[in-house]
Amino acid sequence: MKKILRNTLLISLAFILIGCSKTQSKEEILQEKYKVIESFFNAYSKKNYEEMYKYCTKEMKEGFTQTVKAIPTANLIVEKKITTITHEKKEYISVKLIVEATIKSSIYPGDLWLIDVLVEKVDGKWLITHYTTG
Repeated sequence: MKKILRNTLLISLAFILIGCSKTQSKEEILQEKYKVIESFFNAYSKKNYEEMYKYCTKEMKEGFTQTVKAIPTANLIVEKKITTITHEKKEYISVKLIVEATIKSSIYPGDLWLIDVLVEKVDGKWLITHYTTG
C-alpha cells in the first residue's frame, strides 16, 4: 500500500513539475535567434571566419566559404525591432548589412545588402541554416 501511494505521489510530482516548466514566448525565441545572427556578423565584420562558422551549419559554412571571397566583410545594422518574413512556411529574420565587396561580387563595390536569415535548432543549438537575398 505504501509503495502504491509513493508511486502515485511521484507520478503526480512529475506532472506538476512538467506543467510548471517555463516555456519560452515567441519574442524570447526570436531574441535568441537574433543573438545568433548578431554573433555571426560580429565575427564576419572582423574577418574572424572560424568564429563566424560556429554559428552556422556545415552546409552554410561551405556556402559562406565561397561568399567571403567576394564579400570579405559584412557589418550588421542592428535594429531595435526585429522584422520577420515567411519563406516556404519558415520564419526568416530580415537584416540589413553594410558590405565590402570585391570585384568578383555581383554587388560590387558594396553598400547596403538586405538578406533574410533562417535560424533553426540543430542538435539543441540555434544555428543559421539558410539565407535568401532580396
